[in-house]
Amino acid sequence: TNLSFVPSASFDLAYTGYIDPIVDPLELSDGDLDEQGELNIALCNSRDRKDQKLSELAQKAEEDWYASWVTELVRIAKPGKVIA
Repeated sequence: TNLSFVPSASFDLAYTGYIDPIVDPLELSDGDLDEQGELNIALCNSRDRKDQKLSELAQKAEEDWYASWVTELVRIAKPGKVIA
């Protein structure tokens, strides 16, 4: 995800394929991604304010990661070229 080594305006085309969802954007798990996925669902469905806040923070972290990825695609593409 770190493309800082790529010079700006380098490519006539910048594209990405499918990006998997980030299962543990807050890095709270002990490595068991299945368990973390189940926890994410529970947090989303919870009515507890702390759980809701964790869910919101996780969503924001994931959105920030995707935004930084798209920003890098725009940066490394030449002006006026295709970004897909």
